[in-house]
Amino acid sequence: NPRRGSPLTCLSGHGDCVNSVAFSPDGRLLASASSDRTVRLWDLESESNPKTLKAHAKPVTSVAFAPSGDILASGSWDKTVRLWNARTGTRLACLEGHLDWVTTIAFSPDGKFLASGSEDKTIRLWDVSARAEVGCLEGHRNAVTSVAFSPDGYYLASGSDDRIVRVWCSRLPALARKPVHDCTPLDLQWAQQTLTNAQPSERNRRALEFIAALLHWKTRFDIVVEEARRPIAAGEFDIHIEEIEG
Repeated sequence: NPRRGSPLTCLSGHGDCVNSVAFSPDGRLLASASSDRTVRLWDLESESNPKTLKAHAKPVTSVAFAPSGDILASGSWDKTVRLWNARTGTRLACLEGHLDWVTTIAFSPDGKFLASGSEDKTIRLWDVSARAEVGCLEGHRNAVTSVAFSPDGYYLASGSDDRIVRVWCSRLPALARKPVHDCTPLDLQWAQQTLTNAQPSERNRRALEFIAALLHWKTRFDIVVEEARRPIAAGEFDIHIEEIEG
């Protein structure tokens, strides 16, 4: 009970530490990921024995429900992301591509895409229905520890052991493999305001879209933020028009 600060129940059964938990959108199910290499699905209404989902070969680090509640995803030290039927516990798919531990996962608000972060320093984007990788975002210099979509699904944020928060435009056609914006922890408040607002201010959106647009040119694009209180972006590009015969 959050008001009284006392637990309503105690769910036990895992054989090792619990690394991640997630409620289903309707609040009826709770998923837990453990270093015992299993995911458990707890029915909070019936309080029946949990379903134990086994497939991962190493500790499970993260779990997340799709917004529809019908799919559960899990990430593991075995470098894979697995998809499960959240009602039955049936295996749906094994998504492979990461070269090191999967540390964090998140569904897009429409449930069409899944993002996964890894010790291999990348974020991979997966098409949930096609069960296929659609993009690999590179740029972090250390392990990716967290990923999150903005409520409108327009942006994807990633945090890393390199002490950098990166904000990516998830709708770029080619997923240009570059972030639309880098910021240090000093700029986190600005990023949070943009990400947590379902309708970001026109000024913030235009700033990020301008930076994204630069990526479509053959540009030199650098961002250096030391102790600035606001994001500082610098872009340089030239347009050359040449006469083409014929």
